[in-house]
Amino acid sequence: MTQLDQWFTDYPEWRPYADLIVVPPTGDEIRKEFPDTSEEVVRRAFDTFWSLVSLGTAYLKMRREGISDRFAAMLALQAPPRLKSNVTFLAGRKPWYELADPRYVEKVRKKLAEKGVSLTPQMEYCPELARYTGDPEAVLPHGQERDHIKKICEQRGWACAGAVECKHREPDRDPFETAPKMADDLIQNKARLLAHKDPGFRKKSRKEQREAVLAKFGPSS
Repeated sequence: MTQLDQWFTDYPEWRPYADLIVVPPTGDEIRKEFPDTSEEVVRRAFDTFWSLVSLGTAYLKMRREGISDRFAAMLALQAPPRLKSNVTFLAGRKPWYELADPRYVEKVRKKLAEKGVSLTPQMEYCPELARYTGDPEAVLPHGQERDHIKKICEQRGWACAGAVECKHREPDRDPFETAPKMADDLIQNKARLLAHKDPGFRKKSRKEQREAVLAKFGPSS
């Protein structure tokens, strides 16, 4: 079983959209299917939403499942109405374990337990922050959720706009430093994604393509 096959085993809800995972849709392709697509979604279609999922793929999945442009764009762009305090940050949001596949929830809990992290019902897990399944940095301390997200984003140099505000800059440390190594089949998958986004990428040698993928997505195994 390849790592990509294992990914679909872990997240079976994405299997019907396998074609969108392997070859993410362009902004124009999304707008052709849904003419009311928000401009920012079209512009940022190739941004990473989570794990192997591009922003455009996440948006298109939600639209095909009947979600409106406004709500799908808000979720895909991770930019809900601005909330400034930890108290109101998660107001109205269901706990992560009610939204995720039970098998995924169990796997996250198991991986965290192996690292000595006990995920209580009061603590939220944020897959968008996870570099891998069961990443302790994706655990949001109760009562400090917004502050924790901002801290991690600042450490990684990520820009955020919306409920959490911070500007892009060079990270304090390599965010992939303690992450699991990337398997060869995932490197090849990411190379296809970059080639689809930038035709000039195909002109690079295999070594150059591999180095470009690792520089963008993480270390190899």
